[in-house]
Amino acid sequence: MLRLLEMNETEVQAGKYTFKIIENKLEYGGLPLSYTLKIGGDYDRCVSVSYSFRNGVPISATLAYLHYEPECSIGSTLVRDTGSVFMIKTLLRFAYHKIKDVHLFTFDDMSHIAPRHPGRPLKLAFFLIAYHDMTWYEKNFNATMIDKEKYLRYRQRVLCLTNKEEKAKVDYQSFLEIIKAPANQHDILKTWYESSATYRDFFNKIPKDVRCDMLLPWLHNFMTHFIGDVFSDKGWEIDIHTMNKRTGGHTNRTRKHSKRSKRIRTHSLFPSNYHIIHYEEMHTM
Repeated sequence: MLRLLEMNETEVQAGKYTFKIIENKLEYGGLPLSYTLKIGGDYDRCVSVSYSFRNGVPISATLAYLHYEPECSIGSTLVRDTGSVFMIKTLLRFAYHKIKDVHLFTFDDMSHIAPRHPGRPLKLAFFLIAYHDMTWYEKNFNATMIDKEKYLRYRQRVLCLTNKEEKAKVDYQSFLEIIKAPANQHDILKTWYESSATYRDFFNKIPKDVRCDMLLPWLHNFMTHFIGDVFSDKGWEIDIHTMNKRTGGHTNRTRKHSKRSKRIRTHSLFPSNYHIIHYEEMHTM
């Protein structure tokens, strides 16, 4: 007989925040078919983890839904960036305490930056790779792709952003052919590009107040050209045993800069008229 069990709510303290975790288990013939945990606060559906089973044994866990609201904690305002990290880690630790047979949590990184007025979104992962060398999940959870060989190739390829060696940065004509920027950007992009030693220098020269508007038409083309064959926003995982390690996605060459980059908050990189959104109800952090 199919049976849905609504389990008791649990309040959990994490730093200055209090969260509410709700567990749901679906059983058939006395064996679990699915197990879902969701965390929130006064708004109670902010992040969820779903387990899959085979013959009643848990085989995988997926970070299935992420959504930010200031009311995602009880009795206080959840800070979007650091508070979101607290909330996700709290749920993953709680879930692992319940089911220790599964220590990997898979997810798809579908976060986007969008203008507050109607408009096309910008992929957050590409934006943060341009400015941080890593995605939000790499930085905060030491996340990696499930395909480890592909992930290592991606990490090596990202070095092109800060490489000062001769010919590491293509000439401006070739750059325009790659990114296909609108004509009204050509002159100003040339000024920033030709005065920069690396791609990272170039990105940093774009003023914050126009950064997203400038990048929106062509950042996807740039990233697809340089890392498209080694990067995917689908098929990532967080290991509960290593999510607090500070190595992030850095290789040895870039790791020495990680302490400084950790102090930079995501929202300080783009103007206030843009914000991070969930995309098709997935991954808004």
